[in-house]
Amino acid sequence: SVDSLAPDATENSRYGIGFDFSGWQGKAQIKGSGKAGQLLSLRDEQLEFPLKLSAQAGRLGAEAEGIIANPRQLSGVDFQIALKGGSLADLYALTGIVLPDTPPFNTQGQLVGTLKPEGAVWDYRAFTGTVGKSDLRGDLSYASAKPRPRLTGKLQSKLLRLADLGPVIGVKPSSPDKPPRPGKVLPDDPFDTSRWHAMDLDLHYTGQRIERPEAVPIDSLRVHAVMDNARLTLAPLEFGVAQGRFKTQVQMDGRTKPMQVALRGDVEGLKLSALFPKIELMKKSLGRLDGGVALDGGGQSVAQILASASGEARLYVRDGVMSSLLLDMAGLNLGSVIATKLFGKDKEVRLRCAIADVPVRQGIAHLRNVKINTEEALIEVTGSADMRREIFDIDVDPKAYELKLFSLRTPLEVRGPFAKPHVGVK
Repeated sequence: SVDSLAPDATENSRYGIGFDFSGWQGKAQIKGSGKAGQLLSLRDEQLEFPLKLSAQAGRLGAEAEGIIANPRQLSGVDFQIALKGGSLADLYALTGIVLPDTPPFNTQGQLVGTLKPEGAVWDYRAFTGTVGKSDLRGDLSYASAKPRPRLTGKLQSKLLRLADLGPVIGVKPSSPDKPPRPGKVLPDDPFDTSRWHAMDLDLHYTGQRIERPEAVPIDSLRVHAVMDNARLTLAPLEFGVAQGRFKTQVQMDGRTKPMQVALRGDVEGLKLSALFPKIELMKKSLGRLDGGVALDGGGQSVAQILASASGEARLYVRDGVMSSLLLDMAGLNLGSVIATKLFGKDKEVRLRCAIADVPVRQGIAHLRNVKINTEEALIEVTGSADMRREIFDIDVDPKAYELKLFSLRTPLEVRGPFAKPHVGVK
């Protein structure tokens, strides 16, 4: 519905009409209101026609103010626009832009676009906003093209909460009311690949500082994401961890059912002194962690991918400290229980070196060559971790260099589900 505006509502004669609207765009129900320029001005060949509107579509809300250049030729638009919604994925029904499921978001920026049929280009320039409690800024460009439209851009966050990133990588339910799987710990929220075929993308993202639980010592995040014909490549996907780097390349092929995933990664120079800063006051010389991982699997969730994964992981540590206190600080509850049973509560033992060579076959990680060399004993770990059933079957066998207490000489066993394993004397 359209009506002329009273003189006192025209904002210095900028607007001549007011309007209200409601209806449907695809599956999205829309309603809103706004103001537009003088109707008679549409006779002009050259015109910057003002428009101001506010609209709501489900959880998605938008406010825009700017101009349409030469409306008779639909030359283009230039708006200051603010968006908010329950998830970035909500934009798909209205725009066709494929974005991940996220916590609630809001953004503000300049939207400049051309309206050429089959060749429209929209730039969202210098926008700022938040996703959950993480900040977000950058530039995005969306081009209508064949065979698929394409989204490109560069994004940054000064502060990224891992809890806000979780739904994107299938680690945390986007619906907090979803009950957890009883007795299971591996994330089973599915990646939604049904829309991957609708758009290609090329995005760079940098997270400068990570807010995370104390047990997850991640400093920064950098990723280059490329989607081409429903095949997503993250190269690199790089985390700054404890003054070191975890560099990975991930390929996810959404064209297949189940989705096929390949992961290649290197761990470089993770410093234990940074991993456990409170321990550094007691032990000045702590070691570093290096290694690599290569896995291939298939599935629609992290749990399914790991349950089918094959590959191997190799890690080694030089010159560190092992203690139940240190492992408690890392949140490694299972390791803390083992260290307590081996060495006694809160005792710290100098770690000369540790190695882990773990082949993975069809979802079962085999502890083929896992050894921990301390000043008091050589500890060998054998057994398996079954990621299909989420069950441990592990033996920990210490061989003391000298006659020591009963606790250090006794083999241990780790049995039972990942969620609540039993650690006891064998």
